Amino acid sequence: MLSMSTKQFSKFWLIAPLTLALLVVVGFVYAAVQQNYRLGANDPQVQLVGDISTHLSAGSLPEDIIDMHAPKVDPSRSLATFVTIVDSNGKVIAGNMELDGSTAVPPKGVLNASSLTHQNRITWQPQTGTRIALVVQGYKHDDNSGYVIVGRSLKEVEVREDMLFWMAAVAATAV
Repeated sequence: MLSMSTKQFSKFWLIAPLTLALLVVVGFVYAAVQQNYRLGANDPQVQLVGDISTHLSAGSLPEDIIDMHAPKVDPSRSLATFVTIVDSNGKVIAGNMELDGSTAVPPKGVLNASSLTHQNRITWQPQTGTRIALVVQGYKHDDNSGYVIVGRSLKEVEVREDMLFWMAAVAATAV
């Protein structure tokens, strides 16, 4: 009987590290794919905020960039990308986003963390249940300066992240 328990003991010490290694691999794969989903959610905003900031810095007017007569984007209901242009004090100049009847603007610190050459990329939750992939960049033309804010809902990305979590959980339990 002693040899049987010794065999079981040595089998455990062989299988335990392999199991742990597989769990670590599943964890790393989950983290890598989740970050790819989240960072990819910024792609349209990165391009738009850069282009719009360049146009405003070259002298274009906000009204020439944003169609003020188009329907407003409500990120709590829509996956569409929205644009808001604010002055250096954070006051809305133009925008096509509307949340609960007004244009929501992120805190001043979010604006201040961006500049003409640096985009601030964050996840913003203006209200419970509404999370937004937001990119902010500054602009300056003569005496006019401010910030371009471009965002879109993370609803679909979060659905994918949830599915990924459950796939990783099933893989981890199968190990």
